[in-house]
Amino acid sequence: MRIKRTLGVIAAAILIMVTGCGNAVDENVEKENTPAQESSVPVKPTESASDEQIEEPAAEADSDYRVVSGGPYGQISLFVPDGWEYIVCPVDDDQMSYGLYGFILKPLEASEGQIELFCSDSFGVCGTGLKQEEMTLAGETAHVGTYDEHEHWDFITFGSDSPQIVAQSIGCDGWTDGMWDETMTILDSMNFDTTKTEGGIGQYISDSEVESLGLMMDVRNVSPTGLTVHFRQYEKKDVGEMFYGEPFTLERLVDGKWEAVSRIVTQASYHDIAYIIPREGQSELETNWEWLYGRLDPGTYKVTKLVMTQKESGDSNPNYPFSAQFMIADSDVVRTYEVTDGNRAEELIANNQLLTMVRYYEMADGTWKTDECAYKYRLEITGRMGGAVKDSTFVYLSNIEDISFDQAWKAAGLSSNMDDYFDRKDAVLVAMK
Repeated sequence: MRIKRTLGVIAAAILIMVTGCGNAVDENVEKENTPAQESSVPVKPTESASDEQIEEPAAEADSDYRVVSGGPYGQISLFVPDGWEYIVCPVDDDQMSYGLYGFILKPLEASEGQIELFCSDSFGVCGTGLKQEEMTLAGETAHVGTYDEHEHWDFITFGSDSPQIVAQSIGCDGWTDGMWDETMTILDSMNFDTTKTEGGIGQYISDSEVESLGLMMDVRNVSPTGLTVHFRQYEKKDVGEMFYGEPFTLERLVDGKWEAVSRIVTQASYHDIAYIIPREGQSELETNWEWLYGRLDPGTYKVTKLVMTQKESGDSNPNYPFSAQFMIADSDVVRTYEVTDGNRAEELIANNQLLTMVRYYEMADGTWKTDECAYKYRLEITGRMGGAVKDSTFVYLSNIEDISFDQAWKAAGLSSNMDDYFDRKDAVLVAMK
């Protein structure tokens, strides 16, 4: 998560505000290039459809064929014209080759190939033979990537922020120029509305796998009351039998730090069952925590479980903790303010632009909230600190109607007197410039 990295530059950022200087550092995330595999989209059923054909996707559509795919990062919608078919792919659907949720699209006249349009929080490209160009598409700066002198593009990314929308062509070499032209018209109608969020989703972290075991844990079917824990041994290792039980713990990300989620019951009891993870196999377990933690509020969390191993001799090895991160969206959020990438902090402050340090949300009822607390007001407090060459602005979410500039800069981390700091329930610093 960017929160951890950004909070580490807060003190430096305040110093930059005073001195009025900064440098920009670009961050490039590389991901192994996986060439497109040939695939085909199942045809939407008609009155004569066979039992083997895919069921009608549960999509919203209005009279002009605008279809919708919703998820925890925002709602994707686009225009699908006559002569094209689509499949709506929700979170954890597994129909797409890549991505978290979105659409599969293809013209009815195409015998093979498909366009996958999806939301991604980790899309990256690298490798030889890649050429990229910029264009404006759907009102966004789009980057069009083509591998190995292909006649048509292999992927298009919209914008540069994460999460972002990506279009990927798979097995479309046989499409006509007219089909490709229609594809660009469809993509130009795309809209990604980050104010409309729903559901939950798993997010990869390094604590999700142990290389010495060749084992990874992820989560699916995330909801405020539970999820499905999934283990997969992706590489055979000489570690003996692996197994796990029902116990687990939950933590929540608060201001860049993990804090234990409070239980609603003091003593927890579980069934004494060992669930086996087959060698080079998979195992999953539905986990419900409403009885133990209650219904979770929107935010970022991680669930931790222990995996035990046992050698053939019967000697037990140490337990291995596995953690999987997940996010629960807030459907009442009007806008989400994401934490600024730490490498851009100096650049933003030097250009007198807002540096966001804590993820926070504007709510439909006019209030504000972080992942921990709710607030009545959002205050932008501007003034000049002693010795500074320019004004500084501190942005607080607050249940206090008015905060002076003197209070604001002291509580931003510049006072040695702890009495100058706010209780988080009263006010929290979320951004500054």
